[in-house]
Amino acid sequence: MSKIVIYATTILGLLLYSNSVENKRVPMNQMFHSVTEAYQGLLQSTTGIGKILVKIAIGTTIALLAVFSYQRSQLLLNNSSQERIFLLMVFILTILLIAFYFVFGLPLLIFSKIERLIKTIHKRKLCFSFLVTSYILFVYSYFLWCEKAVMESCGKVVLIGLLVSYILNMNMLIHISMEPVSCCLCRFGQKKKVEQKYPLKVVLAGALILMMLIVLNLFLGVVMISNLFENAYINVAASTPVTSLDLLYYTVISFTTIGYGEIVPQRLESKVMAILIAYTSVMCLVIFVSAILALKDKLSG
Repeated sequence: MSKIVIYATTILGLLLYSNSVENKRVPMNQMFHSVTEAYQGLLQSTTGIGKILVKIAIGTTIALLAVFSYQRSQLLLNNSSQERIFLLMVFILTILLIAFYFVFGLPLLIFSKIERLIKTIHKRKLCFSFLVTSYILFVYSYFLWCEKAVMESCGKVVLIGLLVSYILNMNMLIHISMEPVSCCLCRFGQKKKVEQKYPLKVVLAGALILMMLIVLNLFLGVVMISNLFENAYINVAASTPVTSLDLLYYTVISFTTIGYGEIVPQRLESKVMAILIAYTSVMCLVIFVSAILALKDKLSG
């Protein structure tokens, strides 16, 4: 009887929650059209060598997804014919391409809206910077997962790439957070209520996406230091080796300034990384919160 009450309460709570949430469903075709326009705008905003580099980045990403699909297909159908492996590869690749199209396209759409909202950002090519940092993080994440030995052999080069990505991410976050008050829609007129919500939500979404990219950036740096230097991190709460999941936990806990202390940096390189995480978290949280509050005050008059 008690279990029935618990199950019924949970189901009732879910139903009540679904009724309390505003119905703001966006048709799939409209979303696809908006994301496609964001991709087209990215290509149109770059000229010459920039457009070639964008196409190379997209082509490399598709190639890596194809290789990953083939490897997964071989693993799942080890003793099957090449035809079945090829069909499964095409199926997995199609799903990955669709997922990648929206996972990358939706943030790109948000940043394109921010460029239109904040005129002073347009010249900085926010979407192009997002493409560069996303491409770097995606490729490094892929090779850390599939070709860990290759990443270790190119350790110093990878750390330089992560540093470039970190600078781009922080630069974008600072510009988005510090300049929303120059938003071209932050004006009071006949459509005041519409204009109050729109800029704040777009800027907030863009800043949150960048903060997630920064956390991923820092996590990859921690993993690389752990792979390059022996005993860079130790787990004082257990005798088992530190895993990638432990390092992700360590990065997030350090970034949020909680720091339980069971995973401890031991080498100079890992301690410098810990200082960078602490410094970044303070910058992100303080600048982000203060800028959002400033934009809200600006919109409220």
